[in-house]
Amino acid sequence: MQTMVWLVTAVPFLIGIALILLPGLFVTSALRLRGIDAIAIAPSVSIALITISAMIAPLIGLPWNVGIPLGFSLLVAFTLGVIYALIRYLRCEDFPATVRSKRALTITKGAGITAPALTLQRWISKEQALYWGSFLIGALLLLRNTKNAIGRPEWISQTFDNNFHLNAIRYIEQTQNGSSLSIAGMTSGDGDVFFYPAAWHDVVSLIFQLSGTTIPIATNTMALVTCAIIWPLNLVMLMRSIYRFNAAAVMSVGALGAAFTAYPVLLLNFGVLYPNLLGIALIPSGLALIIQILRITGIRLLNTAQSLLLGIFCALGIALSHPNAIMSLFVIALPLVLVRMVLQIIRLSKGALSRWVFCVQMASLGAVLAVVNILWGIVRPSKEAGEIWGPHISQAQGYGEALTNAEINNIPQWFITIIFLVGIYALLRRKDRNLWLLLSWSFVAFFYSAARSLPWDQDRYWVVGIWYHDSYRLAALLPIVVIPIAVWGIQYMTQNFYQSVLWSKLIHVLENAIKNTSRRKETLESQARIVSTAVVLCAVIYGGQTAQALTRQIEDSFWFYAPTHDSRLLTTDEIEILKTLDDYVPADNEIIVQPYTGSALAYALADRKVTAYHTIYVEEPEVKYIQEHLNQAKDDPKVCRIIKKDRMNYYLDFGKQEVNGDDHTHRYQGFENLKNSGILSEVHRQGNAILYRVTACN
Repeated sequence: MQTMVWLVTAVPFLIGIALILLPGLFVTSALRLRGIDAIAIAPSVSIALITISAMIAPLIGLPWNVGIPLGFSLLVAFTLGVIYALIRYLRCEDFPATVRSKRALTITKGAGITAPALTLQRWISKEQALYWGSFLIGALLLLRNTKNAIGRPEWISQTFDNNFHLNAIRYIEQTQNGSSLSIAGMTSGDGDVFFYPAAWHDVVSLIFQLSGTTIPIATNTMALVTCAIIWPLNLVMLMRSIYRFNAAAVMSVGALGAAFTAYPVLLLNFGVLYPNLLGIALIPSGLALIIQILRITGIRLLNTAQSLLLGIFCALGIALSHPNAIMSLFVIALPLVLVRMVLQIIRLSKGALSRWVFCVQMASLGAVLAVVNILWGIVRPSKEAGEIWGPHISQAQGYGEALTNAEINNIPQWFITIIFLVGIYALLRRKDRNLWLLLSWSFVAFFYSAARSLPWDQDRYWVVGIWYHDSYRLAALLPIVVIPIAVWGIQYMTQNFYQSVLWSKLIHVLENAIKNTSRRKETLESQARIVSTAVVLCAVIYGGQTAQALTRQIEDSFWFYAPTHDSRLLTTDEIEILKTLDDYVPADNEIIVQPYTGSALAYALADRKVTAYHTIYVEEPEVKYIQEHLNQAKDDPKVCRIIKKDRMNYYLDFGKQEVNGDDHTHRYQGFENLKNSGILSEVHRQGNAILYRVTACN
C-alpha cells in the first residue's frame, strides 16, 4: 500500500530524470562519449547548464521555463562539438607527454608508467553490462530506502531550513526567475541580494512547473532522483575510472552505495540539506574526470580534451549545487595531484620526460594547489553562520567513528567496515598509485574528526569553516572514499578465492558431478564465477541493507517527515489549516506570520504572500514594525497604515512551538497577548492552529 501511494511521483520522477540527463547528454554526445560514460557524467553537466541558463534568462528578459536550459544546452553542445572537432583535426586531443628518445620510451613502457590506450566508446557493449546491472541494483535499493526515509510523497521535512527550500520554489514560480543571483531576494528585504547557489531549486521548480504536482511532491521527487539515479550513476563512473574490477566487485558497487547511514539518508533528515545532498552526489564524477586528466590509473575512458572540457562544466555543476561540495572535491582529489607529481619525478629520473615538459607540468600542478589554497580562505560562510556546531568528542573518537562507519554517534556498520579494512590491506599490498585512495580517506577522516573534536581556539574555523563546522556535512563525504576501498576489498577476496586450491577443487568436483565431457572446463569455470558473483552480490545486499544502523537511520528519518500533533515544523492541525487558506484569504492579501512556527510555509503550500519566508531573513522596516507593534493596533495609527497599505489583513497563529525548540518571542513582541486584545477576530480554527483577520483597522 505504501508503494502504491508513491505512484503519484511517477510522472514527476520521469520528468526529473529527463531534466538531469538530457541537457548533459547533448554535451557528452557532442564530445563523442558513448554508453554509460556519456550518461553517468550527464547529471553534473546538466546541473551546470540548468543553473547557468537560469542566471542568463533574466538578463535577456526571458521567463524561467524548461525551454531555457534545453536551448542553452543545445547551443553549448554545438559549440563544444565544433571545438572538439577542431582539436581532433589538429590531432592534439590527448596532449601526450613528450619523451626524449626511443630508449626512454622503452624504459617507460618497461616500467609500466606509460598512458594506456583509450577504451573504445560504444553505446552498447558487454563490458558495460555489469556496470548497468550494478547501477540498476543500487537504484532500486536507494529508491526503496529513500522512499521509506521520507514516508509519503506529500510529507515535508520537519526541519529548520525547509522554510527556505520549499518557499524558494514558489518564489521562482511567481517571479519567473530562477537565477542564483536573485533567489536570495526572497529573504533579503531591502538589503543587498547575495549570491545563493540555486541548482537544487531550479531543477525542482521545473519538475513542479512541468508536472503540475505540488511543491512537496516535486521536492521529494528530486530527492528520489538525486539518491536513486544521480548518486549510483556517479559511483559507477568513478569505479570505471579506477580499475578493471572483476564481476563480483563491479556488481557490488551499487549495493554498497545504498548501504551507508552517512549518505544519502543522513542529509534527508538533517538540515534539511538538499543542496548538499545534490552536490555530494555529483562529486564522484568530478573525481573520475580528475583521474582521467591526471592519468593516475590504468583505465583511460576519456582523452585529455574531453576530460578538460567536461571537467569545466562538471566543476560548475558541483559548485552551483553547493560551494562546499566543490571544496570537498578538492580535498578528496588533493592526493591525486600529489601522486601525479611523484610519478612525474619518477618519469624524469628515468629519462621518460623532457625537463621543460616536467617544469611546465609541475608548475601547472603547483598552480592548482595555489588556487585551492586561495579558495580555502574565500569559499566559506562567516564564522557566526556555524557557531552552533562546536566540538563534542575527542579526536580519537572521531577517527574511530570514521573507521567503523559509525558517524554522528551511530552504531558501527561492521559488515561494511570489515570489507573496507580488507580493501585497505589489499591496497597496501599492491604498493601502487592507487594508494591515493587511502590518502583521500585519511584527509576526509581528518576533517570529519576535526569537526567532531577540534576546539575553537585551535583554528577550528580555518580547518572546517567551509562546512559550517558541521560534522554532518563531512560525514556524508566518507562513503565517496570508503566505497572504492571496499570494492578493492571485494576484488581482493574474490580474486584470491579464484586462484585458491579450494576453487580448483570445487571446479574439479563440478566436472565429476556433471560428467559431461562435451562441456569445456573454461565454460564450467565461467558459469561457476557467475554463481559466485551472485552469491557475493546477495551477501553485500543482505549485509548492507539489514544492518541495524541503516534501518534505524531510515526509521529516524521517517519520523522527521511524518506529521503529528506536535511535529517540529508543521503539525497535522497546521497542515490542515494551510489546505483551507484558499477559502478564507484573498490572493492579493498578505499573511502576518512568525516563521519559526512553520507558518511561513503558507507561501509554498497555500500560495499566499507572507511577511517572512524563512527564519533567517532581513525584515523590511514595515514588517519589523508590525512584528513589534501589532498588539498596539488600537492605539498606534502607524500599525493600521502599514496593514492597509500592504494588505496585511490576516494573522496565522501556529502557537509558541518553534522548529528547533527555541524561543524568539523577543523578536515578535507585537504578537504577544493578541487573542484577548480585541485586535483580531477568528476566521477559521483547526485544533490549535488559528487563522485570524485583523479587524482593529476596519
